This record gives sequence, C-alpha cells and structure tokens, in this order.
Amino acid sequence: MPKTLPIKAAVKKLDNSDLIKTGFWVGQVFMLIATMLGVYLASQEGMSQAMTFNDINTLQDNYHLRRSLRDEFSDNINKLDETIAFLRQGHTYFAEKDQPKFDTYVWQAMRFSPRTMETPAPILTGVRRFHSEVDDLLMRLDKKYLGRSLITERLEAVSKQAREETLTYLEADLINIKQVLLSYDVDVDQVLSYQAK
Repeated sequence: MPKTLPIKAAVKKLDNSDLIKTGFWVGQVFMLIATMLGVYLASQEGMSQAMTFNDINTLQDNYHLRRSLRDEFSDNINKLDETIAFLRQGHTYFAEKDQPKFDTYVWQAMRFSPRTMETPAPILTGVRRFHSEVDDLLMRLDKKYLGRSLITERLEAVSKQAREETLTYLEADLINIKQVLLSYDVDVDQVLSYQAK
C-alpha cells in the first residue's frame, strides 16, 4: 500500500516549471481570447437569428391581419354598392330593414391586436372614415335630413374613394409584405397542414 504524503510534500513534487515560461502564458492568453471571441460571435449570430425570426413572425401576423381586413372591407364596399343600387331603383329606405349589415369582426378585433398600430395610417384612416361617413349618411337619409339623390351621390363618392384609394393601398401593402416574406423563403399563402383539415 502506497504511503500517503502530506500535502506540502505532494505540492513540492508537482512540476510547475511551465508556469515561469513565457510560451505557457502566451498560449493561455490566446486560448482566453479565442474563447471570448467564439462566445461573442456565437451570441451575435444567435441574436441575429432571433431578431430575424421575430421580424418574420411580425410580418406574417401583419400580413394575415391586413388580408383579413382587406377581405372584410371589400365585402363591406360591395354591400354599400348594393344599397346604392337599391336607392337608385327608387326604393324607400328604412334603416331597420334596409341598412347594410357590415361585417366588423376583424375591424373590432383589431382594437385588441398589438399589430394594429403597425398598420399604415392611410389604411386605418380609410376604413374608419368609410364606416363613419356611411353611418352618418344613412342616418341622415333615415331621418330625412337630406334627399335620397344627394345621399346616393355621396355614398357613391364614399364607395369610390374606399375602393380606389383605401382598398388599393391595402392591396399594395399586402403585396409588399408578401415580397419581403418571400425574400426570407416564407410563402404566406401556403396552406399549413393543420389548416387543411
């Protein structure tokens, strides 16, 4: 059985001759620098990837939100056009039965979405003005504040502005977002496996 040496004797037997050589210390410094540089570069790449992933998710959320808004807004413009045609035919307008039933699910849900304020102002303003002006004009028609022909002309102007300005801007914005996502190899129109069922 080997004899156990006291600690002082064990320390004296250690070969520490490399500690006084310059090459040892230079090697240690380079190893430390290489480790720090590696950690720094890895963290930078990780941060870059995380930011890119976040940007893609944000763009996808915005695309789907605006696409839903576009579809809802387009449907509402079509409903307004039907009401205008109804008025042009000379029918009497009764708000209770003839007022168009606009879909506002997406528009109302956007109040609670953190992505809403990332939507360009011309889109939000255009949709808001559309609803506000149509409601006001139809209320004036129902209360007989203004005549049917004048209201019909104004409703046609609102419909034309909504279709040619707001809806066109919204379409262009969707195309722009889609192109940016395609540059990341993300096809937003691709049906996901869980959506196809």
